[in-house]
Amino acid sequence: MNLQESIRGDLKLFEYEDMGDRKGYITDNSNPQDPDVRIVGFGDMRFSQLTANVQGKLKDLAQRAENGDYRTVEWAVNSEGGILGFLLEAIIEIEAEMEEGQ
Repeated sequence: MNLQESIRGDLKLFEYEDMGDRKGYITDNSNPQDPDVRIVGFGDMRFSQLTANVQGKLKDLAQRAENGDYRTVEWAVNSEGGILGFLLEAIIEIEAEMEEGQ
């Protein structure tokens, strides 16, 4: 499965949950440095797992750019409703929520 197929599969999950404009939020803050979070359309995970997931996607895109596959990079970065932008927004929302809790 290539990156585009993987992302398309992830996007189908968004059709079943509606939290308004929120992409992610903290579900358990018993570990304030690495809380449990819920990502709409994905489920629950640790914040560190979410950030590692995004870092992995960015590394993959960097490798694709090195290999000259700019079509896939452009698609992943600019696709409306794309998973990368969605997860980045979730990280930013969760980080803001973490700062409020301190």
